[in-house]
Amino acid sequence: MDPLETSSSLPWDVLLHVVPFITSQSDLSRFMRTCITLYQHGLPTLSRQCHIRGSSWKSINSFCSFVLKTPDRCLWLRELSIPDIRSYEETPAHELDQEMASLTMLAQAISDARNLECLRIFDFGYLLERASHTTLYLAISSLRNIKAIHFGNLNALSFNLMENMQTTSLKEATLDFDLDPSESLTNVVYLPQHLQQFQDSLEGLIVYDTFQSAPIIWNLGDIAFPRLHTLRIYSDSLENAPMEDLCATFPNAKNVTLLAHQRPMHVLEFRDESWFGWSHHTWKLDRFRCSVPWAYGLGAHFHTQLWDGIVLGDDDLISNLEYFQDVAKDVQVERLDVELHVSNWHRIHHESFTSIFPSLQITHLHLDLRWLEDDVPLGPSAMMLPSVFSDLAVNLEILPLQFLGFRFGVVHQSWSHPGGPGKESLLQLFETHIRHNLDYMSYTHKLANAVPSLKHVCFRFLHLPQSEEVWRAETTNSGDEDRASPRGVVQLDQVEGIRVLKNSPFK
Repeated sequence: MDPLETSSSLPWDVLLHVVPFITSQSDLSRFMRTCITLYQHGLPTLSRQCHIRGSSWKSINSFCSFVLKTPDRCLWLRELSIPDIRSYEETPAHELDQEMASLTMLAQAISDARNLECLRIFDFGYLLERASHTTLYLAISSLRNIKAIHFGNLNALSFNLMENMQTTSLKEATLDFDLDPSESLTNVVYLPQHLQQFQDSLEGLIVYDTFQSAPIIWNLGDIAFPRLHTLRIYSDSLENAPMEDLCATFPNAKNVTLLAHQRPMHVLEFRDESWFGWSHHTWKLDRFRCSVPWAYGLGAHFHTQLWDGIVLGDDDLISNLEYFQDVAKDVQVERLDVELHVSNWHRIHHESFTSIFPSLQITHLHLDLRWLEDDVPLGPSAMMLPSVFSDLAVNLEILPLQFLGFRFGVVHQSWSHPGGPGKESLLQLFETHIRHNLDYMSYTHKLANAVPSLKHVCFRFLHLPQSEEVWRAETTNSGDEDRASPRGVVQLDQVEGIRVLKNSPFK
């Protein structure tokens, strides 16, 4: 639709000042169509971020026609996302010329986008292979102002291009090896070598790795990334990512995520004992996200302020406890975020709620208490809470806690009862039952007197909006200098409670 011209008198200085502050592209698009002046001034702002929709060459052609219409439109581009447009059927002969023409236009648009800062191509290898000439390769490699890339379906040509990119300011890289099952990389991937071009600028790296991809070598000895602070690896298995190699290549990392779909088949045997004879490049992390089996198996041995991603009592490896207690001492953690499957744990470990946490210097603890979906309709699941809390209080006495948070919820949400209330209603009903039968004051008071350092206790519910209850522990004057003063508790109002939650390390 063409913008509508109007002769109405408008305060242009105010309207034009407002245009850059409209953050929604759809709102800005509607706003621009009111008149030609707003259209002309809004178009550069709207064009800064282009996310091509659809999965066909037609969508590529539409984008290229738009940005190549005038010479300055490509210069407006700051962020460009190109979707997976692969067809898994053979391209008819009469469409090959059209496909090549589209690739030529795309190469021209990217080449002219000299101010582009972020480039996402979700099927990078496929596009490079389809472009039998070097135009697209040269267009991407010649970009000098790129600060972030997201490349998917990587192949040898992709890595070659990355090594020859002319930008020296790349800060963030996301590399997705999630290949089609029929494909695979046959050679070993020497990732530090492929990223060496950005050795002095790279600050964040995200890698999605699968068994279809070739093994990744993380350490080449003389290649390190001293500016990198965020490392995230999502994989089927972490056996090819030794902790020693990661620490050597990314010595100054602060936020590290290591997540794998598979568990170590033999955790005790797999554990990387070589770490303990190695003393260089010790990490001091702000946040470490990793499951218990892999943290144990990789021989994690460093300091971190926060460790999350911990699950205890899950079906796959209920005996996580011994591994958790062992590796928690090696990780030297100050803040823990733990998901505890209450009903499953109670069936297997009985009274072991009194001894989950070893003696650690934990100042902040968040316990995500979860029930199995099959246990939710049963009254006894909620009735066990008083004994669970009583046992936990015994364990928590040995920790120098300042903040303790509880959140209640259900492990899975895949069920509903035919003819009965909906799934969400049942979950809310279950959590409401817990909420109304939990004596917050009594339990907080017991904790406050058992843990002298405790300042705040928080209770939250996963499916109940505005259900936060935050309590503060206070010391009262007993009048007897030889006796420890008893501690009282007070519930904070909503504003103060939200402030305490926002200042906690748990979101």
